[in-house]
Amino acid sequence: MKALQLPAQLTGLQAQGQWDQFKSQITPHDAIVINGSALIDFDSSALAFLLACLRQAKQVGSTCQITGLPPLAHSLAKVYGVDQLLA
Repeated sequence: MKALQLPAQLTGLQAQGQWDQFKSQITPHDAIVINGSALIDFDSSALAFLLACLRQAKQVGSTCQITGLPPLAHSLAKVYGVDQLLA
């Protein structure tokens, strides 16, 4: 299992840099857990980021689980209709 931690801030300004770091960590045939418990300042870019992580994991034959997202992130995901994808 590979554990990845989201930063406290993940908005459009940080998303690309974080993606570059995370993408290299999503390697074939891993069980990946992304912990969002540190996430404080975020926007819809954080959701796009998480969806990209899930998509990348699927493409390389890995599993990806997202844990610890704050309630506001879950609410935002529900507004965008992607809450079931992040569950």
